[in-house]
Amino acid sequence: MVSPHEGPPFIVPKYILLEHPELSVEDDQEIESSLFELLLHLNRCALCRQKGLDLLVMREHSSLELKQKLYKRKFTSDEINDALSYLKRKDYLSDERFAEIFIRSRLRRKSEGKSVMMQRLMQKGVNRRTAEIAWDEEAPDESLLLDRAFEATERKFGTKDEKRIAYLVRSGFRYGQIVQKIKNREP
Repeated sequence: MVSPHEGPPFIVPKYILLEHPELSVEDDQEIESSLFELLLHLNRCALCRQKGLDLLVMREHSSLELKQKLYKRKFTSDEINDALSYLKRKDYLSDERFAEIFIRSRLRRKSEGKSVMMQRLMQKGVNRRTAEIAWDEEAPDESLLLDRAFEATERKFGTKDEKRIAYLVRSGFRYGQIVQKIKNREP
């Protein structure tokens, strides 16, 4: 516990002092305001890191998602940038891993084409290159996805090809691919 010249004493976690050996602070030591501000900042950075970890324990997040959630918790840009750097350095935060898990999860529930999946990932802050690599690694052949989606639309729309086409295009499949599938279906 250290005491600033003015104000109540506060506790500095030991790991902060271990990470910054240049700070020589003893128990019950009075400190200058500049050192107090630095310790306060380091403490807030540590809290931000911990909150980021807490969120990542629940599920993977993209860097952008985590940044937005930490902003909502009133952390500053410096504190958030420190936390994101730390979490990436420790490999707790990875847009690549997030994209792979996101694609697997979405495709388990619903067949979507590449264009819709790329759009969803980019909305979550994943860059296009990372999203495409994850798609190539995680997604089955797009014709298999279209087959699954086609069966689902058959139950939903029956023989109404216009509605079926519109739905499949909105789901991210290419128009030409859909039309070819309709032409090739068994009568």
